[in-house]
Amino acid sequence: MARLRRKPCDESPGANELLHNRSVLARIEELIDANPRSMTENTLSSYETSLSSIIMSIRHTSPETLESCINSTEAVLAHIREARDQLNLAYGQLAEKGKTNQFYRYLRTSRSSLEKALKYW
Repeated sequence: MARLRRKPCDESPGANELLHNRSVLARIEELIDANPRSMTENTLSSYETSLSSIIMSIRHTSPETLESCINSTEAVLAHIREARDQLNLAYGQLAEKGKTNQFYRYLRTSRSSLEKALKYW
Protein backbone atom coordinates (compact mmCIF):
# COMPACT_ATOMS: atom_id res chain seq x y z
CA MET A 1 0.00 0.00 0.00
CA ALA A 2 1.39 3.40 -0.97
CA ARG A 3 2.11 5.85 1.80
CA LEU A 4 0.36 9.21 1.52
CA ARG A 5 2.74 12.08 1.07
CA ARG A 6 2.19 15.10 3.29
CA LYS A 7 1.45 18.34 1.51
CA PRO A 8 4.16 20.97 1.86
CA CYS A 9 3.30 23.54 4.47
CA ASP A 10 2.91 26.34 1.94
CA GLU A 11 0.08 24.41 0.23
CA SER A 12 -1.96 23.76 3.38
CA PRO A 13 -4.93 25.96 4.33
CA GLY A 14 -3.85 28.31 7.12
CA ALA A 15 -0.16 27.77 6.36
CA ASN A 16 0.52 31.44 5.63
CA GLU A 17 -0.50 32.42 9.15
CA LEU A 18 1.70 29.69 10.64
CA LEU A 19 4.66 30.75 8.51
CA HIS A 20 4.12 34.36 9.59
CA ASN A 21 3.90 33.30 13.24
CA ARG A 22 7.14 31.36 12.93
CA SER A 23 8.90 34.44 11.54
CA VAL A 24 7.53 36.57 14.43
CA LEU A 25 8.81 33.98 16.91
CA ALA A 26 12.24 33.99 15.26
CA ARG A 27 12.36 37.78 15.29
CA ILE A 28 11.50 37.97 19.02
CA GLU A 29 14.20 35.38 19.79
CA GLU A 30 16.72 37.34 17.72
CA LEU A 31 15.89 40.66 19.39
CA ILE A 32 16.15 39.24 22.91
CA ASP A 33 19.48 37.64 22.01
CA ALA A 34 20.97 40.63 20.22
CA ASN A 35 20.12 43.43 22.60
CA PRO A 36 18.73 42.46 26.01
CA ARG A 37 19.76 45.81 27.50
CA SER A 38 17.22 47.58 25.29
CA MET A 39 14.25 45.72 26.79
CA THR A 40 11.60 47.92 28.35
CA GLU A 41 8.30 47.11 30.03
CA ASN A 42 6.51 48.04 26.80
CA THR A 43 8.78 45.79 24.73
CA LEU A 44 8.28 42.83 27.06
CA SER A 45 4.53 43.39 27.13
CA SER A 46 4.45 43.52 23.34
CA TYR A 47 6.42 40.26 23.06
CA GLU A 48 4.13 38.56 25.60
CA THR A 49 1.08 39.65 23.60
CA SER A 50 2.64 38.33 20.39
CA LEU A 51 3.46 34.97 21.97
CA SER A 52 -0.08 34.65 23.35
CA SER A 53 -1.47 35.42 19.88
CA ILE A 54 0.76 32.77 18.33
CA ILE A 55 -0.43 30.21 20.88
CA MET A 56 -4.07 31.01 20.08
CA SER A 57 -3.39 30.85 16.35
CA ILE A 58 -1.80 27.40 16.66
CA ARG A 59 -4.68 26.18 18.83
CA HIS A 60 -7.19 27.29 16.17
CA THR A 61 -5.35 25.78 13.20
CA SER A 62 -6.60 22.54 11.69
CA PRO A 63 -4.79 19.35 12.70
CA GLU A 64 -3.98 18.66 9.06
CA THR A 65 -2.24 22.00 8.62
CA LEU A 66 -0.39 21.63 11.90
CA GLU A 67 0.80 18.18 10.86
CA SER A 68 2.17 19.47 7.57
CA CYS A 69 3.79 22.62 9.04
CA ILE A 70 4.99 21.79 12.56
CA ASN A 71 7.12 18.81 13.57
CA SER A 72 5.79 18.69 17.15
CA THR A 73 2.87 20.95 17.99
CA GLU A 74 2.95 19.93 21.66
CA ALA A 75 6.65 20.78 22.01
CA VAL A 76 6.26 24.09 20.17
CA LEU A 77 3.35 25.14 22.38
CA ALA A 78 5.13 24.06 25.58
CA HIS A 79 8.25 26.05 24.71
CA ILE A 80 6.30 29.15 23.65
CA ARG A 81 4.33 29.02 26.91
CA GLU A 82 7.57 28.72 28.89
CA ALA A 83 9.05 31.67 27.00
CA ARG A 84 5.93 33.74 27.65
CA ASP A 85 5.99 32.90 31.36
CA GLN A 86 9.67 33.85 31.61
CA LEU A 87 8.98 37.16 29.85
CA ASN A 88 6.24 37.85 32.40
CA LEU A 89 8.70 37.15 35.21
CA ALA A 90 11.25 39.44 33.54
CA TYR A 91 8.57 42.12 33.26
CA GLY A 92 7.80 41.87 36.98
CA GLN A 93 11.48 41.95 37.87
CA LEU A 94 12.05 44.98 35.67
CA ALA A 95 9.04 46.82 37.09
CA GLU A 96 9.99 46.11 40.71
CA LYS A 97 13.80 46.08 40.79
CA GLY A 98 15.10 47.10 37.38
CA LYS A 99 17.58 45.27 35.18
CA THR A 100 19.05 42.91 37.75
CA ASN A 101 20.93 39.66 37.17
CA GLN A 102 17.62 37.84 37.70
CA PHE A 103 15.98 39.96 34.98
CA TYR A 104 18.67 38.86 32.51
CA ARG A 105 18.33 35.21 33.61
CA TYR A 106 14.62 35.36 32.83
CA LEU A 107 15.40 36.81 29.40
CA ARG A 108 18.02 34.11 28.71
CA THR A 109 15.57 31.37 29.70
CA SER A 110 12.87 32.93 27.54
CA ARG A 111 15.22 33.19 24.56
CA SER A 112 16.32 29.59 25.04
CA SER A 113 12.68 28.43 25.11
CA LEU A 114 11.97 30.32 21.89
CA GLU A 115 15.00 28.71 20.28
CA LYS A 116 13.65 25.28 21.29
CA ALA A 117 10.20 26.13 19.92
CA LEU A 118 11.79 27.06 16.59
CA LYS A 119 13.75 23.81 16.59
CA TYR A 120 10.54 21.77 16.94
CA TRP A 121 8.61 23.91 14.47
